[in-house]
Amino acid sequence: LFCLVLLTGFSLLAGDGFHYLNSLKKVLGHQREQNLVLEKQVENLRREVYFLENDDRALEKAVRNELGMMAPDEMLFIFDKKSERQRR
Repeated sequence: LFCLVLLTGFSLLAGDGFHYLNSLKKVLGHQREQNLVLEKQVENLRREVYFLENDDRALEKAVRNELGMMAPDEMLFIFDKKSERQRR
């Protein structure tokens, strides 16, 4: 067992083993950073789902903004910003 541990340690430190170990540490660090970013995104999505399920105003806002829907008794006005600039 001692010889196996000694040989494993030597193989890591000899030749490309050390460089390979360092590259694996860099990859692991990068992966952990990506995991943190994804965990934040998941938390934001969970919060959004919670509000969509429990707050009618949040649901209405999402439907209006993302699907472009409006209530039957509403009218939509679209103003062209370029025409205002051309008048000046």
